Amino acid sequence: MEFKFLLDTNIFITAYKHTYPMDVFPSFWDKLITNGGNKIILLDKIYDELLVGDDGLIDWIKENKNNFTNITSSDADIISNYTQIADKIENESKYEDTAKYEYYNVADSWICAAALAKKYIIVTNEIGSNTKKRIKIPDVCEAFGIEYITPIDFIRRIGMKL
Repeated sequence: MEFKFLLDTNIFITAYKHTYPMDVFPSFWDKLITNGGNKIILLDKIYDELLVGDDGLIDWIKENKNNFTNITSSDADIISNYTQIADKIENESKYEDTAKYEYYNVADSWICAAALAKKYIIVTNEIGSNTKKRIKIPDVCEAFGIEYITPIDFIRRIGMKL
């Protein structure tokens, strides 16, 4: 079985701004495509979040969008799982209403729904949180049995060497 990886927005942004800037590590960005390519899922909600701002990452994602497997959040299975996740979160008293509202209005909720629907592995920099003020991807993953990994684990799994 070939694994598919759904990269959180923060993976692209952190790599671009801090970990693997394009001017210092152009090979990272090339190998992301050659090693990851069709194994990387680009959800429309992630793509939209990456288009916010004014930097070279926007140009890169526009130029390379079709090197990834593109999916849309309007997929019936994804919508069904989004509803399932939202229902569970709504019934969780451990989260404040503002945390729920924020979670529903960012791509994180759709990332989790897509991963649950399609059995994708989420790649994120986030770590779980026990706070009622913020719902994190790992919290939802653990509640629903969704696999998630760190960027370094992802790099290893796709066999990327820098």
